[in-house]
This record gives sequence, C-alpha cells and structure tokens, in this order.
Amino acid sequence: MYTLCTGNENGVFYSSGADGMVVKWQLNEPDGELIIRFPHAIYCLYQFDDLLFCGGSKGELTIFNLKTKSMVRQIQLDTNAVFDIVFWNNQIIVGNKIGQLIVLNLNWEIVLQVKLSTNSIRKMIPTIDKLFVTGSEGMIWCLSKSFEILTAIKGHDQSIFAMDYHTISETLYTGGRDATLKIWNDFELLNTINAHWFHINFIAFNPSQTYYATCSLDKSIKIWNAENNALLKVINIEKYEAHQSSVNKILWIGINRFISCSDDRMIMCFEIQQK
Repeated sequence: MYTLCTGNENGVFYSSGADGMVVKWQLNEPDGELIIRFPHAIYCLYQFDDLLFCGGSKGELTIFNLKTKSMVRQIQLDTNAVFDIVFWNNQIIVGNKIGQLIVLNLNWEIVLQVKLSTNSIRKMIPTIDKLFVTGSEGMIWCLSKSFEILTAIKGHDQSIFAMDYHTISETLYTGGRDATLKIWNDFELLNTINAHWFHINFIAFNPSQTYYATCSLDKSIKIWNAENNALLKVINIEKYEAHQSSVNKILWIGINRFISCSDDRMIMCFEIQQK
C-alpha cells in the first residue's frame, strides 16, 4: 500500500496502492469496502468535502463522490505519474513526475502549469500564504499564492520524499533518500538528524503538534518529541507486532493514535501511551 487519507465521516479513512484498489476502512473493523478499482497504481489520495481525488501512475486525476459512490470526473493531465495532491486557496494542485505543478479550479479546469524541474515533484505542504514543494533532485521550493518562486534551495543530496510543517514554531521538516531528517526555519538549517537506516518515506505531526512520526524503507516508525526532537520510541518488527516491509505513510487519527501502511499490504493502528 502506498498511501492513506482521511474520510468524510468520523472514523473513516481510505487506502490505495500498486493494485489500483481504493478501499474505504472503518477504524476497529478488519474488513474494508472496495469503492473503485483502477487498472494501474494509485500513488496519492486527497479528500475534500465529499470528494476523493485519486492520482494515478498514468497521469490521470480521478474525482470520486464519496456520498453518491460515483465518479465525478476523470481528467487526463498527461501521461506522467501523479505523486501528490493538495487543496490550497480554492484550487487543486497536482505534482507530477516531470516536475510540474498543475493547478485546477473548482470546475476542474486547468488554469496554470508551473514547471519547477525536470525531475519528479515528491511532496507539497500548503500554509496560509506559502506552498512548500520538494523534488527528486533534493530541491525545496517556496512559492507565493501567485506561484512565484520565493526561495529555492538544495536541501538534500538526493530525493526528498517527506515533508511537514510545524505551524507553531514555523519550522519545516524534510527527509528522503539520504535517510536524514532536516529541520529548517526560514530556510536556515537548524538541525540534521540521522533518523533512519534507509529512505524516509513520510513525516507527519500529530494534531497538537507535540509529536511527529517518521516512517521508512527500513520497516520502522519512529516517534519524536516536537519540542526538542528527541527520539521517544522506535516501532519495528523486532520490538512490536509491526510492519515487515517498507512503511510508506502515516495518518494521525488523534493526538496519540495513528495508522500506517506498508509494502507488506498491512494497515496498522498504534496508540502512544503517555507516561
């Protein structure tokens, strides 16, 4: 499984992966409901109101109505894989394999295409007035609301797969193929942590931004203190009933609870016990 996203109902989330199946899950129920199946991999999901946006490996963006369980629109953006989807300033933004941001309005019309790189766009994080973007060549971009490049730096030597933003401290966290976690404030590097043995696939803060979690190709999930970046817990198969292959995404479902998905085709739910 490649990705997870929240649902439009309490306790509901969705998953997708290499098999092209998009599945609806209820927390604490072992069986999911197949809602749509594609003939190829789905790399990213994004839920907005009653709509689910699915980004595929063949360059299509599919919009699915969760309430009516019907397809609203399928837009063939091009033939290049879609790696991330976000909603920002009443627009849907798609990042693809050839370094493009494709911007659509709420009528699902393409209104802008921004070429940032010849390499893949890997991750986007929107804030109130800025959009942070990472790429496969290790770049980090900061864009204005008009999609002008405000800052562009080489953040890592290799692909940056993971990124999240701590709104309280206004710090940006990035990680990727080099297995390092980097912490930035206004693009000044504050800290570099050798966080995992292999690729960092995802970084996510909990809702209160007191913790954050990283997950990796090394099959582990790590929980960190957001105040001082101290490592609090390592969740792996050696210590717990955990994933047996690359952990690809984490989705927080509460201050102390999160779910994860993996190449082992398992979805797991964990709860952090506060001391």
